[in-house]
Amino acid sequence: MGGLLLTRRAQSTLEYAIIISAVIAGLAIMGIVWFRGAYQGRLKSASDEIGEQFDTEATYSSYTTRRNSNTLEQVTGSGITTTTTEDVYRSGSDVTDAFSARKGK
Repeated sequence: MGGLLLTRRAQSTLEYAIIISAVIAGLAIMGIVWFRGAYQGRLKSASDEIGEQFDTEATYSSYTTRRNSNTLEQVTGSGITTTTTEDVYRSGSDVTDAFSARKGK
């Protein structure tokens, strides 16, 4: 009889340990999910305070690139020396119209 009572106490202790572990694991998972949601909420709030963000549908670019290349070759008794210079000019602009692009969204 004494062995049966000792076995039941051990089983009850094990059951309590499993229940407590399950509750702690559930609380830990809930905490992680809550923290993730709170963090994303703060991040969105901070980005909304900054203003409109870059939108690929609302940004238009127009650039013109002009390249000038000059090559100078000098022939001497020891060989040919080649020197190349290149000038690059770029002009244009970016236009962002974030408010009109978001009207349809």
